[in-house]
Amino acid sequence: MQNKYCKACHVEVSADVTNCPLCGKYLGSQAQTAITDTTFPIYDASQIKRGKWVQFVRNACIVFAALCVLINVIFRDTIFWCLYPVVSLLCLYFVFVRPFKVKGFYLYSLTQMALFTALLLVFIDGYNHHLFQTVFGWSIVYAVPSVLLGFTILVNILCLVSNKRDFVYVKASLRLLLYSLVLFVIKYCWVAGANWPVVASLCTALGLLSFVLIFKKQKLQKALIKKVHM
Repeated sequence: MQNKYCKACHVEVSADVTNCPLCGKYLGSQAQTAITDTTFPIYDASQIKRGKWVQFVRNACIVFAALCVLINVIFRDTIFWCLYPVVSLLCLYFVFVRPFKVKGFYLYSLTQMALFTALLLVFIDGYNHHLFQTVFGWSIVYAVPSVLLGFTILVNILCLVSNKRDFVYVKASLRLLLYSLVLFVIKYCWVAGANWPVVASLCTALGLLSFVLIFKKQKLQKALIKKVHM
């Protein structure tokens, strides 16, 4: 019997194996591909270049953040403003730069992007309240629910139109639903203001997740079975 071939790892796999032993990819229903002389995984050179670029940007962010702190300390301003660029650079790095290191990882980092964006908005709101005695709460009441709502709609649309990674999108939607639920509890217990943005975010997350689970029930069951047998 002709051996199978894993396109992800570029290795030949025995015909009686249903999953690649290196990456775990399901090979049972895969069409036969011509086998080459390659008997070991080929590392993608573009991933090395992306890693070097990410490392360069990370080092640049560290240098710029340290420079902001140094300037703030040397000139001894009454306002400790350096935390704004430091925290902003940290969040922007985890939201936009770090996922670039692995090709296609942006799709797996949507919940991480939403979380760090929300934390950045809450920090700005809280630090403004601490420094300038502004009214705290606009981030919890309006900004963060809007961010979660936007990412929730994006994740569920991707899940509906995609033929792959359904399980990944559903898990992301579940995390966003959990974030919305935590935000609802925080808003209801500790922060005054309008409740409708948080309620809208929570209801949208719950409704879209329920619709996706019903619409893609069979595909999700097959994906779950594959993950169990991997």
